[in-house]
Amino acid sequence: MKDNKANGVIIGLTGKVGQANAFFSFLGNDKPILIPSDASKEIHEEYEKVEEELRRTKDAYQKVLHDAVHELEILAKNEIKIIQLRCLLNIEPKLGILRQKRKVGSITYLTARAAFFNSSIKRNEVKVYLGELKEYGTNIKTIEKRQEVIDEARWKLFELMSSKMGNPITKTTKVNDFKFFRGAK
Repeated sequence: MKDNKANGVIIGLTGKVGQANAFFSFLGNDKPILIPSDASKEIHEEYEKVEEELRRTKDAYQKVLHDAVHELEILAKNEIKIIQLRCLLNIEPKLGILRQKRKVGSITYLTARAAFFNSSIKRNEVKVYLGELKEYGTNIKTIEKRQEVIDEARWKLFELMSSKMGNPITKTTKVNDFKFFRGAK
């Protein structure tokens, strides 16, 4: 799902599952030094001065980064919570079909997915099973137009997101108790 709701500034720099830390990638991005083969001693000395300046500047950068890591971690944690709360309040389910093969035949399920950021998962989305497809109909386009199915998908996605955030919903609530489940913007 291409959804900018699940993007962050600091978490994009500090890395997430399957992604390198952008700070260390930047520092390690040096290419081999290209000195002309017929370069004089003076040119070699100039290159050495530039290389030494690069090393000093990178050391200064790393010192500032090291001193700022704690603050960046706090920013990243807050960014993750902001992103997750935004996703929780703006669930736009995408319905899909999943066919599971069994020893005898197969079962087709209706699934719903939505944008959600969790640093421990690679994709910025979560998915839930709504039930067997035959319980909802057979045509996905028709099913997508039924508001009660969209409401059920939102609620199940809401519960999953909430539990992934460490806030499991303990009180069962009717879907209509939440403004955003009634289609209000």
